[in-house]
Amino acid sequence: MLSSSVIVQEKLTEALSYEASPKISVTWAQKRPNTDIQLKERESNFSDSMIGGGFHRVTLEIENTGNTSISLLKFQFSWFDSSNKLLGTEVRYGVSGSTSKLKRNQIRILSTTMAVPKVKEEELSKLTYKVEVVEVK
Repeated sequence: MLSSSVIVQEKLTEALSYEASPKISVTWAQKRPNTDIQLKERESNFSDSMIGGGFHRVTLEIENTGNTSISLLKFQFSWFDSSNKLLGTEVRYGVSGSTSKLKRNQIRILSTTMAVPKVKEEELSKLTYKVEVVEVK
């Protein structure tokens, strides 16, 4: 069997650009140590589940804007309905013992899907969430 292909390089007719991810606020469950991070939201959407409740798919950029490396970073996600009632929480690691440290000015991506309990399908579009740092080292 013989196969042949041709690759032709062409000039780009227009400049490619993308919209920067919006920053989201971060709260700290404890007194903030000598560490600082910045979060940007690349993606956040809610979808329904066949067994009740829903799912929250979120992709965040975590940037270490402090002066020290981070070896552990644990977040708590909290979901709220349209009347600001807490629906549930879930914990996720942005940096853990099984990953490398997040050095100064480095960016790490956290992409996860979490189950959101106690929500009807018609309320999914009205949900909001908050991110809180519950542990950092």
